[in-house]
Amino acid sequence: MNESDLLSEPQLVALAEALEGDMVLSVYLEQPVSDPAGRDAWQATILNALAPVRASLAEQSRNERDEFERSVALLGDVVSDGSPAVHACGWVGFITSDQVRFAGALPAPTPTLVRWQRGVWATPCIRALKQHRVVIVAIADGVSARLFRYVAGSLLPAGKVAVHVRGGHADHLGALPRAGFHPGTRGTPATDLAAKARVTARGRLVHAAASQILALAGESGYVILGGTTPAAHALLRELSPSLARHTLCLAALTARTPDAAIRDLAAQGASALRDAEDRAMVDQLIEAVGAHGAAVAGAVAVLDAASAGRAHEVLLTERFVNAEPELAEQAVKFALAHHTRLEIVMGEAAARLDREAGGIAAHLRFVRQPADPLAAAS
Repeated sequence: MNESDLLSEPQLVALAEALEGDMVLSVYLEQPVSDPAGRDAWQATILNALAPVRASLAEQSRNERDEFERSVALLGDVVSDGSPAVHACGWVGFITSDQVRFAGALPAPTPTLVRWQRGVWATPCIRALKQHRVVIVAIADGVSARLFRYVAGSLLPAGKVAVHVRGGHADHLGALPRAGFHPGTRGTPATDLAAKARVTARGRLVHAAASQILALAGESGYVILGGTTPAAHALLRELSPSLARHTLCLAALTARTPDAAIRDLAAQGASALRDAEDRAMVDQLIEAVGAHGAAVAGAVAVLDAASAGRAHEVLLTERFVNAEPELAEQAVKFALAHHTRLEIVMGEAAARLDREAGGIAAHLRFVRQPADPLAAAS
């Protein structure tokens, strides 16, 4: 699976804006099979998911029922072509009565779901896209660094940086060499020169590797470092502060680690970084709730702020999404419409958000000021 096949967040935002007023058939498949011989199985899955939606339209207008059936026919064309079968992760399709607007992979499985409504049903995409954070793995020693990109369960080579050690010995000027020293150079130890050359080489390596990591990860990607301890720590110090906050050093990640184990360690490291980031976000938000109105908690307050474009960041939990799918989808729609940052937090952070904010809260862009009573009186 190529990364270009995956639905991206900018694509989702564009689709949400473009299809806001259209009736859209949103179809999610949990884990389409990679073997075309199993096509009948997921065709049956789709048909079973469509049945209750079709039944719910019995009392609707003939025009809406016809729109739905035309969308289903277009979905059938996609299924017949075998498009979902080539992907190992989740799959999503957004289809109107006249066009397949998007059909492709998600970076993580989602529960099988069919929705027929005005605009796209976007919440499952948000959950899946949380897994799509850029993850760069770097394994470095004193003279080289191998780089990988971990995406959607796959480990992809992303380049190699290498330097040459310069110096470490000198000409002996015609005299017989003495072990450990350069004759004629006032007794400078060759071992000291070699050590200095290795340190210099490592400095050039980490500078070059850090530049390449930044180009691959940006300022918000995750970075997993391994290799020798001095090289990994030197590389960590070379990264920008914003990127270093999203970086983890793993002692188990060495030059001899096989690719399958690198992939597993990348997944574990990315999960640990996500959990830490989620905890930090929730801690900051809970502290801000009630502090001069800088944040709000609960569905009513969050939806009010998000609908007016006052929310800077909306946090949801899996429990809230599962228990209140309609409210969660409203929050997602408002956030996409106003380009609000949207996160579905997990783990310990989600437990705290559920416990102290009902599973939904938001940082605000600005605080709505009450009217001046003196001005009102005059």
